[in-house]
This record gives sequence, C-alpha cells and structure tokens, in this order.
Amino acid sequence: MPATAPHLPPRSRSPHRLLLVSCSAQKNTVTGSVPAWHLYDGVAYRVMKRALRAAEWPEDLDVVILSSKYGLIEPDAPIDAYDEIMTPERAERMQHVVHGKLVRLIESRAYRELLVFAGQDYLRALRLSPVWLPRRLSVEVAPGGIGKKLHRLRLWITADQERELG
Repeated sequence: MPATAPHLPPRSRSPHRLLLVSCSAQKNTVTGSVPAWHLYDGVAYRVMKRALRAAEWPEDLDVVILSSKYGLIEPDAPIDAYDEIMTPERAERMQHVVHGKLVRLIESRAYRELLVFAGQDYLRALRLSPVWLPRRLSVEVAPGGIGKKLHRLRLWITADQERELG
C-alpha cells in the first residue's frame, strides 16, 4: 500500500450524497487484510484519492464499494487481496444480497443523490429500479466510456466546492 494513500473521512454526519463505486482489477500489493479503500488502485480510486489529498472531498459524501468477491462493503471493511472478476453469472448470484444491503443503506440515511460508478455486470448485481428507490433520491449511473465516467466522477465529487468558489 502506498504511504501516500489518503484515508477516507469517516461517514458523514449529514450525508446527502452516496457514491457507489465498483472494485478495481488494479490493486495495491498488500499482506493480510487491509481496508478495502487501501487495496483498490484503479483509476476511479486514484481520482477519489487525489480529491482527498487536494482537500476537495465534500463533507456530505459517503462511499460504498461493490466488490466482485465481497459484495457491497464499506471502504474501511478489512479484506484480503483477491482476483475475482464480476461476470454476468456472478452478478446474478450476488443480486439478492447486494440489492438488500443497498436498500437498507439507502433507507438508513437521508441521501438525496446517488452516483453509481460501475460497469454493466456490476449494475446487474445492484438491480437498480425506480420501484424501490425513495422518491427523494436522484440516481445517476456515470455515463459513457471510462474517460467520460471519470470526468463525471471528478465533477460529482467536487461539485459543492466548485459552487462555493464560483
């Protein structure tokens, strides 16, 4: 794990936004269990960690990770390194548990916005549907290819700071 990896702030006391990000194939070299946040080193995690280092992380933002091995987990959940790919079949098998955890998480907090940064197989595991989503919750799945998704992620994370500065 890089010495410069910033720590994700604790859960917000007044959460309004939830970022759900899939795990990444690119991982830091670790020994034993480490917080999920420190294991993953894909481009989305680099964007998030850069925002933390630059003090651009908003106070009202919480993060949850959808792991192809562990399901829906908190960033500080201790996990071991693994090499598990999210396939359509795996997504189908995980769907009930992942969906249930996501529903409970959303119901337990007063989120207004949800950004999902994930590929198609991860979306299948989530089973997003307006039928069960609270009406107060605005849901966005980051659109496009990886470059466009990363741009949207960066804008979404720093939206509050840009409004305050502008």
